[in-house]
Amino acid sequence: MRRAATQVGIATLVVAIVGYVVQFLAARWLGPADYASFAVFWAVLFVVIACLHGLAQEVIRVARVAKLRIDAGGLPGSELSGNPRIVLVAVVLSAAVAVIVFISGFAWAPWAFGADWSWALPLLCIAAVVVGGGFGAVAVLAGFARWRGYSLLVCLEGVSRLGFFLFVALALPTVFGFSLAAVLAFVPGLIVALCWPSLRRDTFDIRSDAPLSISITRMLRAMAAAALSGILVIGWPALLSIAAEFNPRGTTTSSLGVLILLVTLTRAPIMVPLTSFQNALIARFTGFDHATRQRWVIGGVGIVLAASAVLAGLAALIGPPLMPIIFGPGFEAGAWIIAALTAASAGLGIITLTGVAALGAAQHNLYLLGWGTAIAGSVLALFLIPLPFEWATVAALVIGPLVGAAVHAVSLVRSVPLKPLVQHQD
Repeated sequence: MRRAATQVGIATLVVAIVGYVVQFLAARWLGPADYASFAVFWAVLFVVIACLHGLAQEVIRVARVAKLRIDAGGLPGSELSGNPRIVLVAVVLSAAVAVIVFISGFAWAPWAFGADWSWALPLLCIAAVVVGGGFGAVAVLAGFARWRGYSLLVCLEGVSRLGFFLFVALALPTVFGFSLAAVLAFVPGLIVALCWPSLRRDTFDIRSDAPLSISITRMLRAMAAAALSGILVIGWPALLSIAAEFNPRGTTTSSLGVLILLVTLTRAPIMVPLTSFQNALIARFTGFDHATRQRWVIGGVGIVLAASAVLAGLAALIGPPLMPIIFGPGFEAGAWIIAALTAASAGLGIITLTGVAALGAAQHNLYLLGWGTAIAGSVLALFLIPLPFEWATVAALVIGPLVGAAVHAVSLVRSVPLKPLVQHQD
């Protein structure tokens, strides 16, 4: 566990540093108004990616079950010959996501991206195909506890993103350039996964622990929940843009760009480690007994609360003077709002932990319900609370995730899963 934590921790540090650098490059080179446009594309892109991450989460769970069976002395997949190969199901569903994004995009993309929709929509579809394939291989590594290979692929994605963003900053510093760089960052990982013989073989060999219809149902629910979680974790630029149009409460185009950057930066210290460790946590929680799972989540929540409190104080001290120095004179914000947004990130950290616990217990219905409740609570708070726009954002970041986490917490106080939607173990 110590060695695995170290390997994943190093990968997390790389991704965290790269995340700050690429946001700096985009904000500094584009300015507040154009940065807001890029941030909307980034948000929609990662909501699509989050949806595909639901596929990866189910592949992790299935791979982990297979590894536990092998470690117990069973033959890998011998009794599951009638079940589908789990990665093939994931690849087909990721291609379906690309098709759905493309067809539906003619209705929503012009409204979301404005005049840029003609290139933004194809980029999203390409990303869905590339990411879906790469996620399957990474998920198998996590499920089989091959943390060195997993960490290498995570690092590769971060390093690739940094390289593409640096190139764009020098050669094509536009909204299109940075958007293209965001998509291309996923290509090297897919290439490595396809060229890695043992990983390719293991990925193809793993069969689901349920028939095809049940496997698809589980993945669809995991995808829906992951898409909702993606809206809360990374989709806020799009939500803020829509809410500002609906009920501006004093916001302007430039102040919206500043707020979007603040939300992105203040969540990163909590969410980047949790997101990077999420696959490891799902693999670890699968197979835990009820009491152990509960103990891990309670400890994790305590760490998130303590870390967010310390980071909020630090952000209030250094944020106001550093923002205009690092990102340019257009990016200015007060200490109180920076501290509040940083503290509010604890809500997202808590619901991520409780969601992992629900998924690790194979309670897919509860997992989906929790994230659905969270996004509903956040949207209602963001659109309707009669506060200045930035403070309504803080309230929404706290209310929605905590309500959703309370729904997930049912899995921590119940020793049996909820009744599934189908007549099989879920």
